[in-house]
Amino acid sequence: MRVDLTILKKIFLYIISVLYLSDMPFFFLPFIVRTRFFLGIIGILIFFLYYLRHLKIKEEIFYNILWLLALLFPFIITIIINNNVDSWGFRAVLNVFVFFAAFLVVYLYEKIDTIDFEKIVKFIVNVVLINIIIAIIMFLIEPFKQFIFRLQGQGIGAEDAIYYVSSFRLVGVGNFFFYQAGVFCAWGLILVTYFLKRKTSLRWLLIYLIILISGIFFARTTFIGFLTSLLYYIYPDNMSKKEIVAFVKKIISVCFFFLLLIFCFNVFLKDILLENNDVKMLTQAFELFINYSQSGKLESDSTNHLSEMYIYPDNLKTWILGDGRFTAEDGIHYYKGTDVGYLRILFFMGIFGLLVMYFQKIYLLYTTIKLKNYKLLQYKHLIYFLFLLTLILNFKGFTDLDIIIFIFFWYLLLVENKKKNLIIEGR
Repeated sequence: MRVDLTILKKIFLYIISVLYLSDMPFFFLPFIVRTRFFLGIIGILIFFLYYLRHLKIKEEIFYNILWLLALLFPFIITIIINNNVDSWGFRAVLNVFVFFAAFLVVYLYEKIDTIDFEKIVKFIVNVVLINIIIAIIMFLIEPFKQFIFRLQGQGIGAEDAIYYVSSFRLVGVGNFFFYQAGVFCAWGLILVTYFLKRKTSLRWLLIYLIILISGIFFARTTFIGFLTSLLYYIYPDNMSKKEIVAFVKKIISVCFFFLLLIFCFNVFLKDILLENNDVKMLTQAFELFINYSQSGKLESDSTNHLSEMYIYPDNLKTWILGDGRFTAEDGIHYYKGTDVGYLRILFFMGIFGLLVMYFQKIYLLYTTIKLKNYKLLQYKHLIYFLFLLTLILNFKGFTDLDIIIFIFFWYLLLVENKKKNLIIEGR
């Protein structure tokens, strides 16, 4: 029996991409050294051995690397001022490896299959779905979950917090667990909505529901992605008469969808949730709605605790340059007890570091948007809503969109520019 090499190549591509997105650790390596680091090394080698033989380093690549390395500046300052080294600061260097890991993913995709912008969006959605499937298999098959935990160097005893929580909450490989998994699912909802905006099909609706429902069992953060995706869905691409009519239709559809959800909750889900409120998995996922049914308040332990995490610096030095700590001294808990993304960066390297970090992200977004020429508004709106969602999520926990934007950046630079050059040359 002959094996189709194209299928094997695609399987290999998806394995590499899952490792890129989830950033898996291994028990035989330091916890900070993960799969993106190794993929980045391979990406750098291919970039210099192959890519540079065809053209010089483009300005967009050079300045994006400079901005990534610029984070070392506030990091070094906070080390000197506070006489403390928190390993999180080395992410400035590691993000350069992530940048080239994304290059590797796009490079391999281009070598294996024809590629366009829609395919790259579908590809990212597929990688999110694969991670969800792996997490579900881990939940259903205990030996497989234990194998993954051991491979990642995580404990599997009753006293190990993550393993214990995995008995009533979906947990995937690498970063695909708890809050970060909710972030991936939230991004996934925005990416799926990109297709639903253009044509509402049963296939994409089903994929949307799979990501939404699974995401809730990872982390309730997915609800933020759900609400943002609805806003993205109804947002008009332009103000033409056709778009305004479509906008009105979408508002009606969204209102109908919410009424249907309320009806289903009151008629079907409410009694099921109340009768099974001792089932930890349901309680964790739908705590907001259970509390609303019982007390009339749409709240959870997580939302109540979040308000307590808004703790601000009490001195000028910390405001400007930070305390040099992203985590507490034990290396496990949050510094100052806050998990809020903006505040963690503020306490780590002050307003100065926060500004440098967001200048880097804005420059990356600017160069990525600038590289795209056709269907400009649709593309821009997708990027803008992904960024808006990420800005909102940082009020909950630290969230970095770069890993998704890097993929778009390299696709547009390697593939779209090549197509444009072929057209100019008349090939």
